[in-house]
Amino acid sequence: MFKGQPEPVPWWVKGPVINSVTEHKKKLREWKEKVALAVKDRRGGDPWCSDHLYAVTLQFHFRPLRNQKQDVDNFVKPVLDGLAAGLFLSEDQDVREIPTFAAQHGVDDSNFRILLIHRLRNAETEAEEGVRLFVSSTGNAPPG
Repeated sequence: MFKGQPEPVPWWVKGPVINSVTEHKKKLREWKEKVALAVKDRRGGDPWCSDHLYAVTLQFHFRPLRNQKQDVDNFVKPVLDGLAAGLFLSEDQDVREIPTFAAQHGVDDSNFRILLIHRLRNAETEAEEGVRLFVSSTGNAPPG
């Protein structure tokens, strides 16, 4: 179940997916912000409860010329950072102004307990590149 809804609501973030193993820190930061802003915009007003357990599915579309030899796992962490910021930051917090995408700044992805990563068919163009995100909540806090 997705926040009380019968159907899951996906987010689709278009654009070249940025790898966490990069010397282009500005592009990496911009990608995390792009994910966070897309999620925050679509989630509605109130942040989700960061104490609940969540299952996350990430579906990546890559262009083969740019990403064919890179490991998909290197693309996951930046997306999870942006997702956590978009879900859990309060409405009045601007993701572009947080110093880092870390737990001490409200970006805690420790309750993403189930993660499914799916590399979809290759994107033919840059416009087809991106990541689709699905999130489900049990509505329960972790045991203990």
